[in-house]
Amino acid sequence: MFNILLPVIPGIQHLESLKELHGFALRALEFVDFDPVDEDLLWSAIATCYASLGSLRDASQLFARVRLKTTLLCMSMISSFLDCGAVEEEFEEAFSLFDRMLRQGFKPNSVTFIALLSACNHAALLNACRIHGNAELAEVAAKKLIELEPQHSAYFVLLSNIYADASRWNDVRHVRAPMKYGA
Repeated sequence: MFNILLPVIPGIQHLESLKELHGFALRALEFVDFDPVDEDLLWSAIATCYASLGSLRDASQLFARVRLKTTLLCMSMISSFLDCGAVEEEFEEAFSLFDRMLRQGFKPNSVTFIALLSACNHAALLNACRIHGNAELAEVAAKKLIELEPQHSAYFVLLSNIYADASRWNDVRHVRAPMKYGA
């Protein structure tokens, strides 16, 4: 049944219409057991639509209520926060959610990094990690960035500074050595 709704959701242009559909889906779940994959797709589509209509609050409330937080739903929320990234709180919430995903054992894939990188430029991503003291996330992001653009020494410098801020001096030496000796 939810398969019928999925193509309709992205075309919804009024918040009240989306809220009605969301309410219908919640009521339907009370009476029928749906395939978890279908349910995941539905919640992800509704959350994304809420965000596209400018209601991150509704998207966040939906996310908070869903019991099983899958990679798809988490990525929908991260993309939603970053798409609305004009506000610093949403930017921070996206990275906080990504960090929680990593701690819960989710394995990021290329889609995960594309969602993160497409919403902000590469240096801003690393700088956000530096500002928030998240050396682990910076390390993951930097390795991907260095794979994509190894000629940009700024990524090495910023990663080195992040390690220094975290007092990870062996890592600082490891990052700076190739720069120092031209390797």
